Amino acid sequence: LGKKTGPYRFSPIDEDLMASPHTKCFLLLQAYLAKVKLPVTDYVTDTRSVTDQILRLLAAMQYVSLDDASVGGSFDLMCMFAIARQVVQSKSMPGTNPLEKIALPKDA
Repeated sequence: LGKKTGPYRFSPIDEDLMASPHTKCFLLLQAYLAKVKLPVTDYVTDTRSVTDQILRLLAAMQYVSLDDASVGGSFDLMCMFAIARQVVQSKSMPGTNPLEKIALPKDA
């Protein structure tokens, strides 16, 4: 992958980035929030695992930011963690209208 193929150039840094578990986690979360159908069943189980873990991680980070009130901006940080948890729990992208989540009856 270190060679130039087509219009795209790959470097060892890009290869390391794509092999990172952090990148996989980020991409699985993006697919989860965008409601993309995943092509491999392993990705579905990985997504389930990531969403379970990320909620706990965000809750712990929110608790730490709440506990350390001496740091400037900790309230803003706590609010951001709360919003991130709500986004993952509601399975919607940030900034979407909450009314779009309501299922409307279909005309028969």
